[in-house]
Amino acid sequence: MNIGKGYGWTSLSQWDIAPTDAHVERKTVETGLSKDICRFMLVNRVEQDGGYLRCEYVKKTDVTPEILEMAGDT
Repeated sequence: MNIGKGYGWTSLSQWDIAPTDAHVERKTVETGLSKDICRFMLVNRVEQDGGYLRCEYVKKTDVTPEILEMAGDT
């Protein structure tokens, strides 16, 4: 999973509402105690002044196999 500059994933909590045109993937996560479905939204992290990153969500219509490859696994 890419956590630096460029394309990557951000997790959504059960209370988060992603934009309707955002690319969201679901993944089943199992631990020894529980099993749940987690949601991840594809984002592009753009560098800001002072070394900060701003996340911009990626629209479903803009997603390409190259972007998904750069983002890595959820």
